[in-house]
Amino acid sequence: MQLPSFAEPAPELVPVQVVAEWPEMTFLENLAAAPDGAFWITHYVGGEVYRVDPAAGGAVELVAKTEGFHPTGIAFAADGSAVLAGHRQPMFEARPPEAQDGFWQLRPRGAITHIVDAPGARFLNGLTPAGGDRFYAADSISSQVWEVDLAAGTATVALHHELLGPLDVDTPLPAANGIKVLDRWLYVSNWVKSLIVRSPIRADGTLGEPEIVAEDLVVDDFAFSADGSLFGATHMATVVRLDSDGKTRTVGGPEQLVAGCTATAFRPGDDGLYVITDGGVVANEPEPARLVRLAVGRSGAPLPG
Repeated sequence: MQLPSFAEPAPELVPVQVVAEWPEMTFLENLAAAPDGAFWITHYVGGEVYRVDPAAGGAVELVAKTEGFHPTGIAFAADGSAVLAGHRQPMFEARPPEAQDGFWQLRPRGAITHIVDAPGARFLNGLTPAGGDRFYAADSISSQVWEVDLAAGTATVALHHELLGPLDVDTPLPAANGIKVLDRWLYVSNWVKSLIVRSPIRADGTLGEPEIVAEDLVVDDFAFSADGSLFGATHMATVVRLDSDGKTRTVGGPEQLVAGCTATAFRPGDDGLYVITDGGVVANEPEPARLVRLAVGRSGAPLPG
């Protein structure tokens, strides 16, 4: 995969702690903090979901194997189950125009049930709670955001806009990627276009016209701190911070072992930022995949309930 070029923000590197490691070329794709504070982490290529509790020594536990699909985004529902976005056909193989991407529910004891497919989706990626039984998912190729309703068992297109799309649909690299809700705005990172965009969430729940928040900032998945700063994995060798005033900084680099970083997350009661990596898959430079904690000194913003 060809990586986009970008200008590196000024360094403001922070201390790091390795929480857990996996074998080389383990493509960790996304993570979310469960109600008990442990992280559930998706392994894209291997079709697995792991549990790691930083407060209990960081042992890696296999929660489930996702037979029949490759998991991308993960987020938790109010009942403690996890919702997964996924690809039946992985991105490293030729994917048909309608790749039969969809959504699944993973129970705490490992049982997986199919929720719904997303007809017309090309590359479901990041996933985030939208409140109640609703979730938003980014589609990295189709210039779309999907809305999933667990109670209704439906998936519908909530937003379609060119700011979410790739540079070239014929030779696509992931565009709309990370996705989060903060203060009645839906934020989406466009990785290949080096953009952060946001759309207002109207009173009736629909999404308004998106606007650009930041340019020339490459971000895969990201998380917000309580003060409104965005901490983004670049899927290269750095983790970046975007403050609400537009100031950017690099908080993690190769010396913090974040090469190939795919996603970031906070956990309740913790002022560290957690980052996962892809084991060198995209850069084709094999190394252990990791979950690391960056000492950013900030707590996470609450997710919609």
